[in-house]
Amino acid sequence: YAETAVTIGMSGWTGFAPLTLAKQAGIFEKNGLKVEIKKIPQASRHLAMASGDIQCAATTVETWVAWSANGGPATQIFQRDKSYGADGLAVRNDVKSFADLKGKSLSVGAPKSGTELNSRAILAAAGMSYKDLGKVEYLPFAESVDLMKNRQLNATLQSAGLGVASLKDLSTSSEINVVAVPKETVDKIGSPFVSVIIPANTYTGQDKDVPTAAVVNYLVTSSAVSD
Repeated sequence: YAETAVTIGMSGWTGFAPLTLAKQAGIFEKNGLKVEIKKIPQASRHLAMASGDIQCAATTVETWVAWSANGGPATQIFQRDKSYGADGLAVRNDVKSFADLKGKSLSVGAPKSGTELNSRAILAAAGMSYKDLGKVEYLPFAESVDLMKNRQLNATLQSAGLGVASLKDLSTSSEINVVAVPKETVDKIGSPFVSVIIPANTYTGQDKDVPTAAVVNYLVTSSAVSD
């Protein structure tokens, strides 16, 4: 039978890796799909989908909702996993809680990215905003880690899969704390956030379970694409 050509827009984030692995393993091809994967920044993925340059986009649920609310209707195809939304609230040893972040520097991810949107939501639920911070950095994971290693940054909040490589790297080279996002804080945010646990020893020096926030990740397609 003829293959259906599908282009998926995504980033190189590890949470999207199953799509790349499925392509490499021939799973799409076995199901009649000729899949091409394009690396496109999250802020531009909905535009690429609307223009027809791609047919599908990998994203987080809150970004999908924002796209739909801004005139870019998209249809959910399936849920891939849950992104541990504050898995990356890694901080220097003098920071023990959200309250300790006041006056400190925090990297929140690229502007308007899923990580940055999560950062705003989690801080607000904890009774804080960017105004309470000493400095806000809008940096990718690796750059944030480098600044923390060089003692130029107090904390980084990273929405990523459990055991994300950037934080494993940081925890093995520096003494850090993984700050908890209590269930009551997650409940204040509400959907699409859910309370989950980062198991003990996920990161070096993390000897206890740490509660945090997770969001669902989806593969979506334009509502204009036929079944």
